[in-house]
Amino acid sequence: MADTIPDLLTSPLNARHVALGAKLAAFGGWSMPLEYTGSVKEHTAVRAGVGVFDVSHLGKAVV
Repeated sequence: MADTIPDLLTSPLNARHVALGAKLAAFGGWSMPLEYTGSVKEHTAVRAGVGVFDVSHLGKAVV
């Protein structure tokens, strides 16, 4: 699986998404994870522990 999708922005968490085997897709000009192990397994894991939802594509920081 490719690390990124060409011509798309990537999240600061992109390397971690790739390392964890995320299925990436284009979303609003960004390469974002769709899923990792499947919806049911992810749901169960979050209910038993904790999850992270990457919303890097939703904001801008002025530096």
